[in-house]
Amino acid sequence: MSYNPEIHHRHSIRLKEYDYTQSGAYFITICTYNREFLFGNIIDGTMRLNEFGLLVESEWLKTAEIRGNVSLDEYVVMPNHIHGIIIINRRGTGHRAPTKESFGKPVPGSIPTIIRSFESTVTKQINKIRRTPGSPIWQRNYYEHVIRDEEELGAIRRYINENPLNWDLDRGTEGGARSSVPLLTSHSPEQTQQVGYAIGALARAGDLILLVGELGAGKTCLTQGIAWGLGFDGYVASPSFMLVREHQGRVNLYHIDFYRLDDIEEIAELGIDDYLYGEGVCVVEWAEKALDLLPSEHLLIKFEHLAKNERRLYFEPKGKRYIELLAQLKEKWNSL
Repeated sequence: MSYNPEIHHRHSIRLKEYDYTQSGAYFITICTYNREFLFGNIIDGTMRLNEFGLLVESEWLKTAEIRGNVSLDEYVVMPNHIHGIIIINRRGTGHRAPTKESFGKPVPGSIPTIIRSFESTVTKQINKIRRTPGSPIWQRNYYEHVIRDEEELGAIRRYINENPLNWDLDRGTEGGARSSVPLLTSHSPEQTQQVGYAIGALARAGDLILLVGELGAGKTCLTQGIAWGLGFDGYVASPSFMLVREHQGRVNLYHIDFYRLDDIEEIAELGIDDYLYGEGVCVVEWAEKALDLLPSEHLLIKFEHLAKNERRLYFEPKGKRYIELLAQLKEKWNSL
């Protein structure tokens, strides 16, 4: 599947033919306008809600109280966003016809309608408290993912529960790097490619590799090695202008680059779920720009620039699959 800017750029992230009123579990992320810290602070790995944060939590819980077909699973209110799982249960209704809810009239009980109601109520109450009528509280769009099975549900629950503990990492701070595992130091671009080759050789369909680091740190160089490890024999270029490139090997490589996207809304609207949850190996450069929007289980690799050709690579596995992958990489250390 090739990236098509006419399809994937600046459009709603709702699935056009998906019925968002049907039974199922939905992972929701809603971010504040301009990522402003409005709802409290993280202190010693615990979220301490302020007045606005308590208001957001109260309104989130009311989502299920006022709707008989809706229940809530795990959730967390963070300084500048909220994560939560909404479960819609329509007993005895069977499969409903697809609706284009978000492209036409609102449909009662659908995910977009529930989120609109929540956002509107919170916005009015916060603006009333701080006497700023009409000021935006939320970003224009939000992120939603249809949870496909129990394994994915469990992974997302863990991600939500661990969100406060991982706050430094999610923000891309040095604290995040220190909590990661420094697997190795690369002394040349060639060695970075060798590390990538080892990752590619061990990778399998569905794997997600997130790369974090400054410009010129070696992210594309590592991706080149991953591509070779997957059996692609060509040259891998940064997809900064195209956003997504696909390379064919024993498993397809989806190479995504967020470098030119500064607004998390733009990233949320790309419509890249087919890549992130697809049958290939997905590598995302500049992933720190959208960690809140990406799948909760992944292998994050952070690059630290030590000298002209010297880089230290920090590895942060999220989920059983990536803990196992990192262990396999460590076994290959002597051959790198």
